[in-house]
Amino acid sequence: MKVTRVFPITTVPLCGPAGLALLPGQRLITSCGVVLSARTGATVATIPGASGDEIWYNPGDDRVYFGTNPMPVVDAESLTVVATINDGGTHSVAADSENNHVFVPSNAIGTATPAATGVQVFTEDENLERHDRR
Repeated sequence: MKVTRVFPITTVPLCGPAGLALLPGQRLITSCGVVLSARTGATVATIPGASGDEIWYNPGDDRVYFGTNPMPVVDAESLTVVATINDGGTHSVAADSENNHVFVPSNAIGTATPAATGVQVFTEDENLERHDRR
């Protein structure tokens, strides 16, 4: 494969995207919170407060999760931050599109000393409750 086009990001100074996800409607969202048209490269939106390292688009709930703490959660239709998740500090995230559980690796789960390692599982209920799995 070879590079055939480059889409510059000029709306966010010093944006060096580390993550990228494809959204419905042929839109790309970068880990800097910049949304581009995958067809033209034009900037569609710049989302304040949305940035991280790795990002994950979950088609099950039509949301984008940014791997950082606290974790911004962006609605893929309105392109706005709709929630944040206090994940204890990470840069990775994955989501299950069938049940909308969000999985976050962690080196600091619970109150154990030393802190336990494992994967935190977040589910959305009234308070975006956190369920720790060790």
